[in-house]
Amino acid sequence: MFSKSQTPNEPRQEAANRSPAAGDAPPSIISVDMKIVGNLVTDGDVQVDGTIEGDVRSHSVSVGRTAQISGELVAEVVRIWGRVEGRVCGRDVSLMETAEVKGDILHETLEVARGAVVDGSVKRQKGDVLLSAPKLQVTHRKPAAPAAEPAPPGDSEAPPVAAAAGSL
Repeated sequence: MFSKSQTPNEPRQEAANRSPAAGDAPPSIISVDMKIVGNLVTDGDVQVDGTIEGDVRSHSVSVGRTAQISGELVAEVVRIWGRVEGRVCGRDVSLMETAEVKGDILHETLEVARGAVVDGSVKRQKGDVLLSAPKLQVTHRKPAAPAAEPAPPGDSEAPPVAAAAGSL
């Protein structure tokens, strides 16, 4: 029980010399009041409780009850309690009782709890084909120009639009 084979400093030095492994790192957390517009790419774990408008690619992703994701999820392990609108790809996918998925699910193993909702196709795939999608690329998009407003109803006094010569 009280052995003198280890000095009190040895465990501390051993921990200090260890490089942090991905499994030791805490997950990246997207909190309830956070909204991300764009893709999220990491080799670690992600816990989403907020909103993401974009694709998520990680080792594992947990979509909390308050989370809303509009985009593709690609991860080894996927746990969904919240809402996802987009394709879900994972080796081990679990849809919990409050999950709502509007999109296709590609999986190796799938668990669906009573109460979970899926509006899309579900397909089992084996092996590395499942996660072999190319890594997401970060792209910058220009904001879309606002759409022209339609004429108000009953505004029949609008002048007719004439076609330019040679455009027909």
